[in-house]
Amino acid sequence: ADLAGAKGDVRLTVQRLNSASTRCVATGTVLFPRGTLFRKDRVRLFDATGTPVPVQTQVLARYAANGAIRSLYVAFPVDGDARAVDFTLRHGVASAREAARKRVAVQATADGVVVNTGVLKFALSRKGFRLFDKAWLDANGDGTYADSECVLEAEGTDGLAVIDDGGTRWESQHDTPTLVVERAGPVEAVIRAQGWHRDAAGQAKMGYIVRVFAYAGSAEVKIEHTFENLTRSGAPETGLRGIALALPFRHIAQSHVQAGGRRLPMGPEFYALQTAIDNDLRGTVVTPDDLRATVTRAGKTATEVRKLDGQFSFDTGRAAMALRIEDLGANYPLAVRADDDGVTVELWPTRGVKALLLTHGMAKTHRFWLGFAGKHEALTTLPGTARTVTDPAHMLASGAITWGVTPEQSTFKDVDAMLKRSFDLQAAVMDVVFPIGKFNVGDLPHHHTAQGWGNSETARSRNWLTQYLRTGDLRALAVAERTIRHTVDVDVDHVHGNQYTHNMHHALGGTSHVCHDYPEIMSTHYLLTGDLLVLDINRRNAASCRGWAVDRWKEWRQGRAHGWPAWHVAEMCDVTCEKANLDGALTIARRFRESIKVTDGKRTSLSGKGGLLYGGTNLNALMRIHRSTGDSDARSSFLEEMDHTIEQARAEGGWQFGNRFSVMADPMVYAWRITGDRTYIERGIEALETAARSTDRYLVNCLPLIAAAAELGIKPSTQPD
Repeated sequence: ADLAGAKGDVRLTVQRLNSASTRCVATGTVLFPRGTLFRKDRVRLFDATGTPVPVQTQVLARYAANGAIRSLYVAFPVDGDARAVDFTLRHGVASAREAARKRVAVQATADGVVVNTGVLKFALSRKGFRLFDKAWLDANGDGTYADSECVLEAEGTDGLAVIDDGGTRWESQHDTPTLVVERAGPVEAVIRAQGWHRDAAGQAKMGYIVRVFAYAGSAEVKIEHTFENLTRSGAPETGLRGIALALPFRHIAQSHVQAGGRRLPMGPEFYALQTAIDNDLRGTVVTPDDLRATVTRAGKTATEVRKLDGQFSFDTGRAAMALRIEDLGANYPLAVRADDDGVTVELWPTRGVKALLLTHGMAKTHRFWLGFAGKHEALTTLPGTARTVTDPAHMLASGAITWGVTPEQSTFKDVDAMLKRSFDLQAAVMDVVFPIGKFNVGDLPHHHTAQGWGNSETARSRNWLTQYLRTGDLRALAVAERTIRHTVDVDVDHVHGNQYTHNMHHALGGTSHVCHDYPEIMSTHYLLTGDLLVLDINRRNAASCRGWAVDRWKEWRQGRAHGWPAWHVAEMCDVTCEKANLDGALTIARRFRESIKVTDGKRTSLSGKGGLLYGGTNLNALMRIHRSTGDSDARSSFLEEMDHTIEQARAEGGWQFGNRFSVMADPMVYAWRITGDRTYIERGIEALETAARSTDRYLVNCLPLIAAAAELGIKPSTQPD
């Protein structure tokens, strides 16, 4: 392959900023076809006027077959007062070092990691984790950080803390964390701290993962905090009376809490609690009227509203700090406290709510922003980063996730119109559910004496991701992102990587072997966003899938019990290119080839009873194995299983691609590509049109069939009802 890569331009659109006068960083990903780009330094970025823009890049995934880049992460500065929101990424060209006005620098030492954004400097320690040991703000802009410019000092604080149901405190200050520099600038830096909450004797309880995101020229940082219950399988639920994160911003003279769009003055101390009416009825859906938020001062209620806005500000007279908690209402119960020790974010409140019963393997992630300003500087809102959206036509043409055409290019206008109506309707529902949903996606009260997670919302994530790919609609990505965060926190056992709950009627709240749902939803989200936590959990799930489908495989594991985990192992080949996944995929292909037998006129294989779901999951696995490795067993088994599945489904009168049967679409197109036989597309369109008589969002997964039909000149033959 030509390592210089193919030349071309990709249009990127940056979502408008919250404030037109704010300079921020835009982040996103760019997908590439196989064999197009091999080196991350062979790209340049230009704004709408043709002016070069400094861009930081990171390879998120490569294609296993030739090592070409599949997904490239980009981060670059955007001036808020600029009217142009379009940028062009040019690839296959020699890169140039564009001069950056500000750079974020990272220095890793034996003692810890120091990050300097040019205006904010902070240190993370390897000798007891308290988030920031110290933080300084260059308030006078002289390029140095004097002792008088220190805004946070952790000495005497406990950092991250959990309080168990017996009252024992387990604190990260007693831990020696693993610190990893995951992105090192010059535009964005990401530091991961991982370890355990420990008691004074060093005994561990509850794991933590903290990621700190810092940006060049910015006094804002993003914190992503995950706590994990890493007890052994079968251990009783862990009871917790509080989970807290200390921010030692001391000597507060004035503070504000924002609720209902109003900034409410609170003085130096307050306790703000977001919760909901507790009616002790398991299965009761939370409504907007059920939300309750109270702010108390000196033990007396100062304000009572339904919902806090999630924005808080604090002023010492010498410096100011702002705090913005993402989706505060959706993540209730949650509290923020200000007192002599500074600011504490209670991720599970220490008062006013019941204990949390946390099941083995479950986790919870909160995301919030901190911003700092000097004396007399206004600091009320934190806009955060901007989203970068790649041109949908490019994303689809790349085939990096799925192949297809945009709605404007489609010849199946009735199907596209039906999909638009269906997604718009469901998105409107989600606009109501998400802001009030307990733990991201409308979870229900779990127990009469304590609260925890109840339901799962993973089943349609892939549909929303595909809708984003074909339209560039950030609302679709936002829906997918929230459901996938739920998958990461609640549906995956963080100890073993197993799937914890699929839908309540499937797993019934117990640990199952692997992910029943579309296995690549986490990897697709990672490829589209660069979410590093999602990659972490995806790797754990892939290891579990390898155990089920490869290392500890049994002959009775057939049908979707084989297809789902096999699909996930195969998908990860083109994400991490790890040898364990590639070797596992080849083993799966060989075993599948050996499983195909005909005895007394009856055909059997690892697809079990076959059909569009059982056969479809295995076809997706074999397709990905062949695409990643070129393995002949995978190819022959794929085509033989495809022909049998089509014949079986048509004979049984079940030839339609509605609901999860839409998993057949990608394999049908792949069969056409490797054989040239258009019959696969004609049969696929037949199944699509049969299913199109319903408002089924799963039909968005038939996008490759619609694109293939356009290429072959196949036009719609029926009208959906």
